[in-house]
Amino acid sequence: CKPDEKIKYSIADYPSKLQPVLYNIVNTGILTYDTAYNYIRNQTTDKELEKLSRCEHPLVRAYALMFMLQRPGFNQEKLINEHLGDTAVVTVDWGEFGIGYQQVADLVIQKGEWEDSAAKAKTINLVITRHNQLLSAYEILNELKPDPTYYPMIREMATRTYYQDGEEYGKIGFPDYRHVLIACRALAAYKKPGDVTMIKKQLEKHKWRWTSDAFELMREFPDEKYLDLLEDYFNRFFYDRLCNDQYSMDDASSFVGTVAVYKNKRSAAILSAILKRNPLISCRPIVLDADKYLVDKVYEAVQKNPSAAYKEIQPPARNNKEGETFTIVSSDNIDPDRKKRKLRW
Repeated sequence: CKPDEKIKYSIADYPSKLQPVLYNIVNTGILTYDTAYNYIRNQTTDKELEKLSRCEHPLVRAYALMFMLQRPGFNQEKLINEHLGDTAVVTVDWGEFGIGYQQVADLVIQKGEWEDSAAKAKTINLVITRHNQLLSAYEILNELKPDPTYYPMIREMATRTYYQDGEEYGKIGFPDYRHVLIACRALAAYKKPGDVTMIKKQLEKHKWRWTSDAFELMREFPDEKYLDLLEDYFNRFFYDRLCNDQYSMDDASSFVGTVAVYKNKRSAAILSAILKRNPLISCRPIVLDADKYLVDKVYEAVQKNPSAAYKEIQPPARNNKEGETFTIVSSDNIDPDRKKRKLRW
């Protein structure tokens, strides 16, 4: 560690008119939409904001940086890139979702905009190569194509674990198991056989809480070694999740689609077991036609992955129109946002 050479200001270093507002921010302890928020946004000059962005209190810095990103007098790209090292964690008001915790740098990235893809690529390079402990580093991996330059960084990200009091947890404001699986998926895209064993260990560690990232990894980059995990997941967690998680239908569909790409006797056995279960989903009476939905997903997966291994579980003839499948559809009746925007993270 090197001493921070940048000047950090205490509240006493600011004009007397600002001090009560700053004390209020620090005492409240959360970045929220209150009178202090409105005062900083509407009553401060660009020069005052710039000085506030160097306050010793991270919440004050967060407020200042957020408003600097909204003002035309600041170069957004320069502002974002200069504050990627601000790893202080602040508490943020997430409205109906309660409160969350973010590193200041993550907040700046999420609130920032880039004029073009070249400017964004420059920030991405800085984040992956120098600041990959940020949540934003993990979240951007899904957009990246395999680049040899980033391989060692992504491998480190995929194996990183944060501990708290000797126990493995997602340290507040830092990556957790979901982000590690995103990194594993990005690592799998390099298709290096030596990584499969490590990826399998990470998948196995978090098997009981697999979501789409885990299934997509094993579907897009299949390897026979993953079948052990898929079989165990089916035996131990598939129906338990289906019965106890209101969002599990999508995960169940993703699991089925993942199993089907393996096209062998072991994958056929899993799909056959789903179809032969009686009743299919006895624990989900509230979800209309959930059993039909699951059966349809099995047949759909088999059709997308033709194989002799699936000859015993081909879908029966149906009176569907060409290309029609059975789906559960929901709509929020909200028109899509068609506003032209700059690039966001």
